[in-house]
Parts: sequence; C-alpha cells; structure tokens
Amino acid sequence: MTGNTKKVLFKLSLPLIFSNIIATLYNLADGVWLARLSYTEFAATSFTWPLVFLFISITIGISIAGTSIISQMIGAGNKKKATQYANNLIILSSGLGIVFSIIGYFLAPTLIGLMGAKGDLYKHSLTYFKVNTMGILVDSLYFSFQAILNAQGKTKQTTVMGLVSGFLNIVLDPFFIFVTVPFINVPGLNMGVAGAAVATILSKIISVIIGYVQIKKDKTNLEVDGKHLRFDLATSKHLFNLAIPTAIGRSSAALGFSMMNALIVSFGQEVVAAFSMVNRISDFWMQISMGIGAAMTSMIGQNFGAKQFERAKQIKNDAILFGGVTSAVGMALLVAFPQVLLRVFVDPVVDPNVYNIAMEYMYFAIANIPFMALFNIYQGLFQGTGKMKYSMHMSTGRLWLIRVPFVIFVTNFTQMGTLGIWISMVLSNVLTVIYSIYITRTKNILEE
Repeated sequence: MTGNTKKVLFKLSLPLIFSNIIATLYNLADGVWLARLSYTEFAATSFTWPLVFLFISITIGISIAGTSIISQMIGAGNKKKATQYANNLIILSSGLGIVFSIIGYFLAPTLIGLMGAKGDLYKHSLTYFKVNTMGILVDSLYFSFQAILNAQGKTKQTTVMGLVSGFLNIVLDPFFIFVTVPFINVPGLNMGVAGAAVATILSKIISVIIGYVQIKKDKTNLEVDGKHLRFDLATSKHLFNLAIPTAIGRSSAALGFSMMNALIVSFGQEVVAAFSMVNRISDFWMQISMGIGAAMTSMIGQNFGAKQFERAKQIKNDAILFGGVTSAVGMALLVAFPQVLLRVFVDPVVDPNVYNIAMEYMYFAIANIPFMALFNIYQGLFQGTGKMKYSMHMSTGRLWLIRVPFVIFVTNFTQMGTLGIWISMVLSNVLTVIYSIYITRTKNILEE
C-alpha cells in the first residue's frame, strides 16, 4: 500500500505474468504434441475448453471474490477475518469442485453432441473432456490457493506453483500421449488425447501441493490449516454472494464460447483447428495483461480497504500504460513472425487449408491484442473495487450481446463466411472496452 505505484505494480505483475505464461504451457504442450498426431486431436482440446471452463467458472468466481475480500481485510488490518474468509474459500471451492466433477462427467456425451461435434472430433473431444472433469476438484483447490496468495501480494509463490506444474506437464505429455516418445525413442503409454488430459491433472496436483506448502510456510498473515478449516455459513454466504456476478459472467462467457465453437464447427473441422491454433498463439501474449489485471485486483483491493482512493486511480493509469506498451511489442512480434509461429502447430505442405485459414485469422487476432489488454485491466479494476456486476457485464455482454448474434447474422444472412467470425472477435472486444471506460467515468468507480 506504499511506495511508487509503477514499481509495486511491476513487481507484483511480473511473477503473475510469468506464472500465467507457464500456465498456458499446459495448453501449448498439449497442442504441440497432439498436433503431431492429427489436427483433429489438436482441435479437440480447444473445442472442449469452453465446457471445462463452464464447470470451473463458479469456483473461479469464488476465488476472485476471495482475492478481493481477503485483500481488503488485510488492507484494513483485520487478520482474523481474512483468515476466516481464506479457510471458507477452500471449503466452498472444494465442495463445488466435487459436485461439478460428477455432473460434468455424466453429462459429457450430451454436451459434446449439442455443440455439433461429429466423427473423430466428437470421439476425441468426448475422451478429452471426460478425463478433464476428473480434475475439476484439483482446479478448484489451485484457484483457491492462488487467490489466497495473490490477496497477500505473494505473487512469487504463485509463480513457483505454475512453473513446476507447467514444466511437469511438458515433460509428462509425450510419455502419456505417444506409443513411442519422440526424440528419445522410449515406450510411451499411447493414450492420445486422454494422455494429454491425465498429464495435465497430475501436474496440477503437484501445483496444489506446492501452493499449500507456500501458504503454510508463512504464518505472519493468514493461518490456513486443519485447525482453522471451519465452515462458517455467514462467511461462505458472503463469499458466494460476492462471487455470483463474476461466476455468472464467466459461466455466460463459457456458454458463449461453446456457442461460438458450435457455429465454427459448421464450417468444418479445418476451421476449428485453425481457430484453435491462432488462439493458442495470441492467448500466450494475453497472459501479460491478465497478470497486470490480477495484480491490480490485489493492489486496488488493499488500497480501497485502506481508503487510499487517489493511489488506486494511479494504479489504474499505470496498468493501462503497461498494457499499452506490452501490447505494442506483442503486435510487432506477431506481425513479424506469423508463419514461424503457425508452423509449430501445422505443416503448410501437409495441411495447406488449415494453414491458410489460420493465416487469415492471425491478423485479426493481432489487432485484438490491445483491446484484450484493456479488457483484462478493467476486469481487474472492477474486481478489485468489489464492483463485480460490471465485470459480469463485460464477460457476458461481449459474447451474448455482440459476438454470438453477429456471427449468427453473418452466417445466415451474408456470404462473409469465416471472415465474419474473425471480425466478430475484434468488434466485441472494442465495444466492451468502450463500455468499461464509460462505466468507470460515469459511475465514479474510483471515487468511493
């Protein structure tokens, strides 16, 4: 809550950015290895991602609410209350994780079918999703521990969690996916897409263990252990109520992405694969602004708790500056080396159609980078100030009010084809950012 805001934001953001980038290695590793089998198996991982996200969105919402309220309690000097919220965050997330794991597993065939997957895409998607549902409890614990650490400003510890598990996933993937592990020619388990999911779950289990150890190591702020792990109805209810807007926003976003995938699959599996490949590349750079937004949530939360509103305004301005600079660098790199990056996933000689579709989408994804940066920064602002409903409006509105209707329109009433999908991606983010700026200025978000 003291010191130069730019330096503090940079110090807190850097490990979170690094942690986020490492976390994307889960998907990148799965994608790179599975692309060696076929583009359909690669596409299955991205095609099912919105469904996985749907089933963890409530626990993510609770964790984000936890970061906000715990950081505010710490800022107000109320360690006892912060500890109570931290322990109830773990209990609530774990319980929901178990419930959603069971529901997701048994609904998997119906959900994959409703999204329009057929043939090999259906088979691989069903396998990948069912295995992933078994890890929802692990995901819930991971988000809880990450929220508790971030609320205390201990972003280096969350980096350690991501670094170890990300590295393990990269190493384990080929052993579980292939019959013979590439490069070293030793026998693998030949599990294909199921192996990629199993490797990810095992890696996340290690991450959860590391997170718990990191929390236990430092008892100066919060006491998270069996002794203090007691369910309190009022605390859990407050957490849940605070999480509802974010959870609804994220659930709606997940459903929106599922709808997008259902629309995209109507253009063929090659378009699904190309869409997935470019998103893997652009999402890697998005982790920078997501890290900045997450650091903002903690910083603004603590400063709001201490009623340092002018300092909170400066943090927001610094975050926008950092987001702008990093976006410019990212756009320059992607413009300079698009072919090199795409060839990591697809051979233009073997799958020329997939490659050409991906190249077309790549330039729209590049244009999207600065708007996604602002999207993540304003999400961090609204979450840090406890204005979760505006965060929900952003997540829900950009998909259900703009992107999905636009794609449905151009698909049914124009001859734009895939071009309409690419335009919708940029347009929805531009309009959402305009809304966020409008709300911040007219609702005096940083003046309470």
